[in-house]
This record gives sequence, C-alpha cells and structure tokens, in this order.
Amino acid sequence: MVRLFSKGAAVFFCLIMVCAGQGFALEDASVQSIMGVDYIPKVTWSFPSMFNPHGTDEMDYDMEATGYTSYSANVRFNKINATLGLNAVVEDELAGDVDRYAGYVALKNILFRYSMGSIKGTGTWTGDLATAAGMPRDFTYDHDVMSYEINWLFGEGPNANGMNTGWYAGIGYAALTVPIEIHTLITEGGKENQKYGVPVYDDAYDVKAYCAQFGFDTMMGDMAAGAVKPGTVKFFGHGQDTLGFGSGEMSPESVAYAEELNPGRTFVDRKSFVGFIQNDTTLGFYWAPSFLGGYGVLAVGYNINFSMVVTFSGAAEKATELGYDASFGTFRHGPQMRLYATW
Repeated sequence: MVRLFSKGAAVFFCLIMVCAGQGFALEDASVQSIMGVDYIPKVTWSFPSMFNPHGTDEMDYDMEATGYTSYSANVRFNKINATLGLNAVVEDELAGDVDRYAGYVALKNILFRYSMGSIKGTGTWTGDLATAAGMPRDFTYDHDVMSYEINWLFGEGPNANGMNTGWYAGIGYAALTVPIEIHTLITEGGKENQKYGVPVYDDAYDVKAYCAQFGFDTMMGDMAAGAVKPGTVKFFGHGQDTLGFGSGEMSPESVAYAEELNPGRTFVDRKSFVGFIQNDTTLGFYWAPSFLGGYGVLAVGYNINFSMVVTFSGAAEKATELGYDASFGTFRHGPQMRLYATW
C-alpha cells in the first residue's frame, strides 16, 4: 500500500506546486502553498500498566520500534479563503506496518478531513488455547483504520495573527479494527461480584465511535499567516485530542474461544459500550533561517502519542453468564524533526 500511495502522493504534491506557481510575495499572494516533512527517526511503543488494569499481558506483538516519515502539502486560495491538502505517512510500525493518509478541504472556517490507513502484522498468544474451537497460538492480521471529521478553524485567513491560526475543534467518526487481549468476567451471582476468568485474544476487535476533537499547529499557523520572522527561534506545539463514545464488538471466533476456556458459561453479548481517547502532541522549537527570508523553517520537538479504549458494559450477572472487559491502550514517544517551506 505504501509504495503505491507514495507515487500518488508525489503526483499530488507536484500538482500543488504547479497550481501554486512561483514568484508570489507571501503577504499579498492570491495563491499560497505550504509543503513539509515530519520525521521521527526512532519511536518506542509500549502497553503501559496504567492502560492495562488487569495485570496480565499474554499477547506478544511482532513490533519494531522504528521511525516514520509524514509528508504534507496544501495549497491555499486566499481570495476565496479555501485550502486543499494532503498528508501521507509512508512508514510507521506498531506490531507490523501502519500506513495511512489524510485528505482535507477547508472552505472559509470549515475544515472537512478524511483519513484512512491499515494495520498489519503478526501476534503470538502465550496463554491457554481453546483447541476444540481451533484457536491458533500464532496469528496474522490486516485491518483498516479510518476517520471522518468536520472542524471549525479559529482565526484562519491571510490577515490573521499567527497564534490564532492553526487551531480547530469539531466532531467526527472513527472506525478501527485491532488485535487485543480480552479479559473475561465471571460471577457466582450479581454484577458486584465480578472476577476475572481465563483470558483470550481477539485478532479483529471492532471499534466504532462518534468523537469530538480539538487540535492545533502553531508553526503551520505562523506560516499560513505570514508571521514567521527571519532569524528567529520560536516555541511551537502541534497535536490533537480526541474523545469519543460508541461500540466495541468481539468476533464470533473469540467468543467461541472464551466459552471453551470458561466452560458452563455463555457469553452475555458480543457488543459493549466503549469510550475512545486519543492524544497526539509535539512540543518544541522552530528556527527560521535568515537566508530563507521567512519562507522556510526547521523545527525539533518531542512527540507523545497515546490511545485508549475503555469498556463500560459487558459484565456477567449470573453464574451461567460470561462477561468481558476489552479495555486496552498504547503509548508511543520519540523525537520529531520538521522541515517546512511556503511560497
């Protein structure tokens, strides 16, 4: 996916440059382009205990702590206050390969954005196996991750102050399928007497959530507003916070695994009400070299990313029922470098 999409992204970037043309002064440009590269040379992934209250971890992912590169390009038509943009992540590994891209259109202060990616890899289960249900110890997965957003941009436009641009808030929809460890719940009677049963894994746990998000990128805001001063060093921040609620659904195969390993109990419901939390933030400093006249910046910062799904339902009420808790979370961090130019 990544190689094919990279070709398409390259064509799109070239079209943006052709549309933008050359020789515009930033302060009076009718058409303005911003292009850049975000590079994290080394990221570290983990599954912290604060995101895993069960105290067990019997799922081993085949993941490598590597870097990733994100290419961004947009063209702004200042006379009609519209923007077209694209972002492509060509390398990012969490338990395999993660490739994703996002396209967006902004009309005045309204931003529409769509993103799609995939998560691929292999996993190994180190716990008990449901042999009769055909539960393999090693498994592979290849799932889609996508989102739709509509946002309100604050202080957008070529005459806006830099610190007021690059900020947005809105609503959206997210859908993702992930491999996770499922912690079963049993009781001798009453939801208040829950205990953990024998856990299983689900290589295709499906989450759908309606979300609210808030984001910012003060460096991009400064560049869009023409507020970059040559020869200066300035603090910047960019990130997005997402909070959503929706449903999580176990696959029929994982239900069969769980019922075999917890005999005498029947699953209460494959679906449960879940909360979805995600944060991606980078803080750092950017430098505008004097010889670039404010049209280019170099930045160094540190990126922190975490996501969490919390299960709010699924408890067992009777001794013959089998409930579950599918809460999980991930944490990623690493240094980030940015190189952007505008004309």
